[in-house]
Amino acid sequence: MRGPRLLRLTIAALHTDAYPPRMEVEVRIRGVRYVEDRDTLALLSGSKDSETDFNERWTFALDGPPSAPWQLVGSASP
Repeated sequence: MRGPRLLRLTIAALHTDAYPPRMEVEVRIRGVRYVEDRDTLALLSGSKDSETDFNERWTFALDGPPSAPWQLVGSASP
């Protein structure tokens, strides 16, 4: 991904009963997104030139140091 811009962030769930506590967020991002073969540089999907909007769901755990307490522990495409 190149040049990502956050368009929207929504807290989808907050799991205060989990240990460590977790938070799930849904994000809408705009940027250039593609997959290429690292050996041949062949384009496998997406576009190297066009921006696109896409959604992600990220899970954070309150398990990091005081300088960065929320740590990314999972991601998925909804």
